[in-house]
Amino acid sequence: MFRSFAIPLVVAAIAAVAPGQTNVRQRLLPVTAPVRHAGTFHVATGTWTRKSSLANLVGPDVIYNNTCAAAYFSRQQYGEKWQHRSCLPSPSHPTVPSAYYPQRNDEAPGCATSYTIDGFEFAYCSSAGLGTPNHIDYLFEFADSYTDCANVDMIATTSILVTGLPGGTQTGSQSCWIIDVDLAGSGQSFVLQGDGDGTYSGPSTSEQFGWSFGPASANVTLATFTGPIISGDFTWTGGSTTGPLTPCSGTDGTLWDAPVSLLEEGTGMASNDFFRATRNASLPNGPGCYSYGGNPHADFWLKLFGDAGCADPMTSLCTPGVAGVIPCPCQNANSAYDSGCSNSFSVGGASLSATGTPSLSVDTLQFTTQRELPQAMSVLAQGTSVIPGGVVYGQGVRCVGGSLVRLYAVDAVGGSISVPRAGDPSVSARSAQRGDTIPAGATRFYLVYYWTPHVQGGCPPTSTFNCTQTGSIVWAP
Repeated sequence: MFRSFAIPLVVAAIAAVAPGQTNVRQRLLPVTAPVRHAGTFHVATGTWTRKSSLANLVGPDVIYNNTCAAAYFSRQQYGEKWQHRSCLPSPSHPTVPSAYYPQRNDEAPGCATSYTIDGFEFAYCSSAGLGTPNHIDYLFEFADSYTDCANVDMIATTSILVTGLPGGTQTGSQSCWIIDVDLAGSGQSFVLQGDGDGTYSGPSTSEQFGWSFGPASANVTLATFTGPIISGDFTWTGGSTTGPLTPCSGTDGTLWDAPVSLLEEGTGMASNDFFRATRNASLPNGPGCYSYGGNPHADFWLKLFGDAGCADPMTSLCTPGVAGVIPCPCQNANSAYDSGCSNSFSVGGASLSATGTPSLSVDTLQFTTQRELPQAMSVLAQGTSVIPGGVVYGQGVRCVGGSLVRLYAVDAVGGSISVPRAGDPSVSARSAQRGDTIPAGATRFYLVYYWTPHVQGGCPPTSTFNCTQTGSIVWAP
């Protein structure tokens, strides 16, 4: 999951520094040690759980993830405070397609106007040896809104001191650490507004929360080579020791991704390539806006954890062979609940899931499939009723009935589609275009059917298609 790099300090031409920023490339050092998980610091008790993590598939939601391309870190010293900014989405936040993935997004709508943060993750490197001593303290601060890097210090709404962080090796060699900070029960959980104030007005780079960090122990000097790991560069494609890499996108590894995989690294939604340094006389211009000249991206490792309160918008129905639904017709029974019948590529069968808000006033609903054929032509269909027990439908079972409309037709990529895509009408708008204007409070039923040329189990040769299970959506005003 985590990569370590030993890369020359200069790997490409330095991009021009934007006006108002000073290049502090002399503070950079390569990450040469493995990036290891030190564990979780519990603020409520001041204790550690070694080698544990807040990030897991059944734990808190990851609502912000900026951990991609961890190739460098940047030295700090006691008294410095570095302030950065990035974006948490509100429900009115726009969808921005990924620069690298045809079916993914760098930005996406959120599900709430504000989020309670119950934990966060930070990563750093240090060469502080035992004689220093090598235990380090860091002060973290957060704010709902912060946009002016050049002229104004961030005004923190919460401050959290994390003590007893590990340093370097006994001999003063580099160690790199990931630290999870658990705020549960401490009284220091805090709230961040989506898009800075609960609603999007744009652009994304002005709709941001702020966070600040700096060493709070006097033993951290420039000579100890201690400071935050730089990450989140969405243009990073790999280096000489890693080989080519596929860049991360802004929603990777977060609740806003489709499909969600919290094991992915991310680039931080709408994050900026600069930071503000304050309370420091050692940087070239004192307090002000700084960058690394564009190479690498001046951003820092951060994850935010919390229960986003996002209810699953879709209720899954019609798993073949379960709860009175007819079995799969082609000796292709599925092996996964909430999925369709198995196809020639996936034993589990294709599944349908949904994210976003099914509201007629703010429609951010999005459907995603998994385990289709790698490049199957696929159609999202909508109906007004459900067929009890289902009917045979090609190599699958269909429970969507009533007035049927085809909403979107796209080709799968890697066995998955995600619709609507950027530039497409919303689900409710497309439904109205197709002749079904959805009233508030109405329920609609959905499935994706897709082409699969290999006919299984002696079914008729015309059965060259299959489908997901059915999902129902209740539309809010």
